[in-house]
Amino acid sequence: MKMLWTSLKKHKKSMLFINIIFLLGLISGIIYFYMVKDSIVLNLQEELLNVQFSSNILYHIIFLAVIFLFSYLGLGVFIGLFLYFYEALSIGFVLATYFSLAGLSGVLYAIIYVTLFKAFYIFLMSLVLIKTFKLVKSIIGYFVLHKDSDMKDSILISSVNIAKYIIIILVYDIFLIFLGNQILSIFNFLI
Repeated sequence: MKMLWTSLKKHKKSMLFINIIFLLGLISGIIYFYMVKDSIVLNLQEELLNVQFSSNILYHIIFLAVIFLFSYLGLGVFIGLFLYFYEALSIGFVLATYFSLAGLSGVLYAIIYVTLFKAFYIFLMSLVLIKTFKLVKSIIGYFVLHKDSDMKDSILISSVNIAKYIIIILVYDIFLIFLGNQILSIFNFLI
């Protein structure tokens, strides 16, 4: 745990940038909900009680693999930032939706939903992005700027770290497939 905090302190600027992207996505999701509110509220009221977790494992496998592979071309950072923004946008949309339909208890339910299904993923995704920044920087340093061979080790270490975080995300997705709906059903009284 200490190593994680040391790593995060070392990448303050990257974390600040990632958090700004997240905040912009969150605000955009809330604004987007209120722009389309009138056309979807009736449909959402019927579906509110039938909320079920659907597996995101295929979605995560595809996007995380694309981010990882395209990082070697320098494009993984942009794809990862777009995905991160999209996740924040969806969280903002969910929070605004539940607030609109069920008031404060709806927001509490949405916070539980987001915490259960998205918070850990978002945290690990931010770590993947930080390591992707470092990987792209190492690749540019090695291939474009022709820096020393220590960059090969940095590229390898960053690649291993990204792969490790992706595996953790997929294990968490498997956990949610089997237990997500049971845990979420405990809080159905809120809506």
